[in-house]
Amino acid sequence: MVDEYKTILLCLQCGEETGHEVTYYKDLIQSVRCMKCGYKVDINRKWLEEVFSENFIDRVFSAPHQMTDAMKKAVALLLPFVPKRLITEPYKVAKEILDVLTRDR
Repeated sequence: MVDEYKTILLCLQCGEETGHEVTYYKDLIQSVRCMKCGYKVDINRKWLEEVFSENFIDRVFSAPHQMTDAMKKAVALLLPFVPKRLITEPYKVAKEILDVLTRDR
């Protein structure tokens, strides 16, 4: 089942917040298209699964400078669509753990 929704996002091409059409197929994002300039990002799920394998997080934290060009492009492409909390929450949790560990000493 294909569903289309309209929303305001930052366009990677225009560099402006514009209207976008987000297309879902079976509750998964298939594409995002800027309604101003027509720039379209198609989501290739098979490619994303290869790039974001299970050890992706370990590689990011252990050696950020060793990220491949493909991962850098994937992160840059998807970052505007990632909720801010998804990025900030791990930091908050790590800070709380550190606070608890240092407080008990």
